[in-house]
Amino acid sequence: MNTDIFKNIIFSLGISAMASAITSAGAILDLTRFEWVWPVAVMSAVVGFVGHYIKSTINQTLQNRTYTLRNRVEQIRRDIGDIHGMVRLSPYMEQLPLPFGGGWALTGDSAALLARYVIVRQPETILELGSGVSTLIVGKSWPAMAVAA
Repeated sequence: MNTDIFKNIIFSLGISAMASAITSAGAILDLTRFEWVWPVAVMSAVVGFVGHYIKSTINQTLQNRTYTLRNRVEQIRRDIGDIHGMVRLSPYMEQLPLPFGGGWALTGDSAALLARYVIVRQPETILELGSGVSTLIVGKSWPAMAVAA
């Protein structure tokens, strides 16, 4: 925040210097008077500071909203992937309620890929080192389980 105020002050001093130079040039050319240099410089500095501060505040607000919107869009994209995966799994997992949800749990899209891999490849042996959703999916979609059951 302090750097923003510092930038605003520097910007307003630059505007003030330019306005003073223009007013001084006008006084030299006899278009205005030298007494107006300081009031013009002060007013230019104040207007420049306020304008630049407002612009900076609006820009920061837009950046925050853009960041929030991107995060929400990314979350929606992940949710759609989970829903898509659960829809693809539905023929194989009718009786099995699965705790999807991301984090440490397997997502719906990843679960669909795992089930498809097991169904298509039909491995003879599977070593499962967990006890979560992936274990349930492998057990339900593994053809050898249907033979053993």
